[in-house]
Amino acid sequence: NGEVLKTEARLNLQSSNWNVSLFGALATGNDYRDGEGMDVAANFERLSLGASIHYRLNNRQQLSFSATRNSARDVDFPALGMDLRKDDTWLLNLNHLAEFEGGSLKSIHTTVFGSFVEHLMDNLLKPLEPRMVNASTPAETTVIGGRTETAWNLKSGFLWAGADLRRESASGSRQREFLMGPNQGRKFIDPAWQDGSISKLAIFGEYRRSLDNYSFILSSRLEFNDAGIDEVNEDFEQWYDESSVTDINPSFSAGVRKYWSQNFSTGLWLGRAQRSGSPTERFIHFLPVGSDPFELLGNPELKPEKIHQADLNLHFSNGNHQLSGDIFVADIRDFISAKVREDIQPSLPSAPGVRQFTNISRAFKTGFELHWKHSLNSKFSQQLSMAYTYAKDMDNNEPLAEIPPMEVQYKLMGQFLNQRLQPSVGLRHAMKQDRVSTEFGEQKTPGFTVLDINIGYEVSNSITLGMELSNALDEAYYEHLSRSIRAMDNRPVYSRGRSFNFYAAWRF
Repeated sequence: NGEVLKTEARLNLQSSNWNVSLFGALATGNDYRDGEGMDVAANFERLSLGASIHYRLNNRQQLSFSATRNSARDVDFPALGMDLRKDDTWLLNLNHLAEFEGGSLKSIHTTVFGSFVEHLMDNLLKPLEPRMVNASTPAETTVIGGRTETAWNLKSGFLWAGADLRRESASGSRQREFLMGPNQGRKFIDPAWQDGSISKLAIFGEYRRSLDNYSFILSSRLEFNDAGIDEVNEDFEQWYDESSVTDINPSFSAGVRKYWSQNFSTGLWLGRAQRSGSPTERFIHFLPVGSDPFELLGNPELKPEKIHQADLNLHFSNGNHQLSGDIFVADIRDFISAKVREDIQPSLPSAPGVRQFTNISRAFKTGFELHWKHSLNSKFSQQLSMAYTYAKDMDNNEPLAEIPPMEVQYKLMGQFLNQRLQPSVGLRHAMKQDRVSTEFGEQKTPGFTVLDINIGYEVSNSITLGMELSNALDEAYYEHLSRSIRAMDNRPVYSRGRSFNFYAAWRF
């Protein structure tokens, strides 16, 4: 965002048994100019206030509680048909940790949490010409749950075991008032989330053991997943026979790491994971909540996604050099994706179409990640990283949707004046992504190169100043995974052009 002002503050109070932290953050921003000199709507206001309290019950037990209030007002979404008018969120968390001596049981860690959100989107301040409809969508979402985990020091190894419970629910209806066309003067109310909810109950465990130069890890999770809709829309019912589904999702993995020397190790990991659809993937009803203005149609009959993956990785270091890499191969069954339905009309005229969530019976992924760090001397160091993923929809013999292109990042860092002056130069290059899914309605993304320059200076032990020149080359670019497309002119929403950032931190 352009001309952003961010302020954060934290105050800690501490005694022998108590630790109280009060914190707050305020951020505001407005429109920015992209690399082509076009203005992009990007206003926002965000406020966060909170507190956390830690209390030591005795030498072996701790109790903590945190509460955070996040608020947002008038947040622009240039690619969507509606903007965020307001969002008020409560985040609550209660933790208890008990540690033990003697015996195999070492600790019990229990957490109870809740998230409560009131959310309103509308298009009332959108500069629409012509304005065909006024629309707003108030929504309430709730996430509550808990988790308990035990740690055991066994003679043969270390074991973690526990259980968790999580319930997610969402409710809210979209209101449409037509100002033009055959429905002029008419008002419609559509359930956007249909009072959908998902309850998850799971048990899990992980076992680790070291033997000579080998380290072994076994882990598993068994989840009971129950999903249903309390307010089924008639239009939604015509597409599905079932609105409530119960899944049992087993997942497990095994890995071994071989330490060839103090500087070099390799690891092999095999895993099978299974997940059910999210509330958006199952319950959303003609609402654009993705990175582009396509309306999304949920599917409560989605089969759980099953991924079988193998990873081979390595780690090497010799003082001045640190190298790590990973190669993976994955076979995925019932992959959860979405496809454009040409036979379904969107609810709002600004939407280019409707995507319906569906399963792809078989998909394939492979790729690698590489990271290298190098200390040139006492003043200069450098970092290089690369990542690439190849993915294919085996059903339709085409690429999978939403796969990032190959990317290379390089950073040169310096330390001067007794490490008080820390300049850095970062170069990031993303290849073009022309492997796109026609079923998803995905568009190709051109490659780009971004240069960033940063200078930080520690004035004293308590004050730090800094300046950053972002996108120094004023590149006109946009990310493939956030390839927002404005429905009005079908133009991508480009990232910021050349911009300056200044920051100051004061610790006292």
